[in-house]
Amino acid sequence: MSDYQALVLKKTTQVIRPFHWWSFLINVAIASVIVIALVWLLTQELNWIISLAVIPITFVYNLLKDCLNRIYMHSIIQRQYAYTIGKHPEWQLYIPVFSDATNMYRLKSTALLFRETTCSLITFKHRFFAKYPDDSILVPLGKDFSITSFEPVPKQPYGFCHISLMGTDFTIGVLYDEKLIKKIQSVIDDNTKDV
Repeated sequence: MSDYQALVLKKTTQVIRPFHWWSFLINVAIASVIVIALVWLLTQELNWIISLAVIPITFVYNLLKDCLNRIYMHSIIQRQYAYTIGKHPEWQLYIPVFSDATNMYRLKSTALLFRETTCSLITFKHRFFAKYPDDSILVPLGKDFSITSFEPVPKQPYGFCHISLMGTDFTIGVLYDEKLIKKIQSVIDDNTKDV
């Protein structure tokens, strides 16, 4: 794996599972209130020692949950990359994509592959607890797949590609990186020349 490929995978994980202190602290506060309320409902008394002990416990719980989610997401990306390069070693750059579900980004079981001046879309068939994808479909750039435009998101490390797949329009999120955007833009420019 090249240094640039490793950087793309790491930054994509950071985009999909970012760590924000303010949301982390809000989660800790909400979890603490819920646990304290449950203790009070079950015991019908409020013990300040237990109430104060709940805060560091929920802090550690939320910290572990966020760390494990990020590790899990990175391992999925790494496995999809390993599967893709094992099956299609001729491709030079693997770009994981994600979707926007109201500011919560979800990794798609799809990726963009680049080789020199061409691009393809790979889609994985992946069972939930499977270590590697079961199968994949590779759709080359052409009449079945095209990238129509790219929109960067202001002040964010990602942007959205508008693609057409089998006549249906989709929007996918990709990492905003100068080298990557040049590759995407060259594919878009080639599409407009062909039309």
